[in-house]
Amino acid sequence: MASGRDDADRTATSDFLLQKYQLDRAHELELNKFTHRLEMERLKLLLALNGGAAGLWVTFAQSEGSALGAPALALPVIFWIIGVIAASVAIDHTLKSQRGFTQAYHRRRRADEWRLLSQDLSLAAIAAILPKPDKDSGPEAAERDYRAVANAARAEGEAAGKRVKGWVYASIMAFAVGAIVALIGMTGS
Repeated sequence: MASGRDDADRTATSDFLLQKYQLDRAHELELNKFTHRLEMERLKLLLALNGGAAGLWVTFAQSEGSALGAPALALPVIFWIIGVIAASVAIDHTLKSQRGFTQAYHRRRRADEWRLLSQDLSLAAIAAILPKPDKDSGPEAAERDYRAVANAARAEGEAAGKRVKGWVYASIMAFAVGAIVALIGMTGS
């Protein structure tokens, strides 16, 4: 009788852990989607600000009949083009950051899967379900290897994330300097 209760407890625990794993995975996926959308919207704004300012300035200069000198016309546009380039580099680093964090989560999940499956299945059965990072490793080594790769991917994602911030600030500064130079050019003519 006690064996039946132990089996029921073990089944309930397994069902709970499976449900928790599925909910954690769904939560992780939604967080990744939200973070990505947030980053992309911010970067689209930087592209629109710098690119729009350059286009508007050129249109304004044409409507003024080129009363402004060449430096006054060109200098703000140069700063705004630098801003567009900085925003583009920030977008590239955002992609690298997101890729690093996604790989980190993926590899950690693989490590957890190896650990959980190794409690109930043979190594051959697990290998048929999940790829092993190393052909000669057992479940503990596979879990350790996946965690090491996850840590490296997380570090790469964090480094790229820090670079994003610098390029975003560079784009904002280029927009501001371009606007200031444009105002000085307009008032100086």
